[in-house]
Amino acid sequence: MGYLLSNLSTGVFFNDNTKLIQDDHKNYYYYERQGADKYDTLIKFNDPPLKVEKKVLIHQRFARYIIGDNEISLSGDPSDKQVYVKKWVKTPHAIMFKLSNHTVQVIFKD
Repeated sequence: MGYLLSNLSTGVFFNDNTKLIQDDHKNYYYYERQGADKYDTLIKFNDPPLKVEKKVLIHQRFARYIIGDNEISLSGDPSDKQVYVKKWVKTPHAIMFKLSNHTVQVIFKD
């Protein structure tokens, strides 16, 4: 699942529960959970390590699709740079997102 946040960060939540985020300064943040640990470990990079090159390409495709030719202005809080989708659930009636800053967003189908 790919997304764009109000702070201009783009991200992808992969099927293996890893997350790849790119901020508006083109820095990448790769989060993965180690074992039964409740916390994600972070790898920050500008040039992708070999193990995430394919995920970076997928992220770039999502980002191009989401942003397209649109001009987007920064409307989020600059302190929210590290916010990313930690979990998400889709039901027949809504999509729910839990963000890393403990915010929950629910989009109901009307």
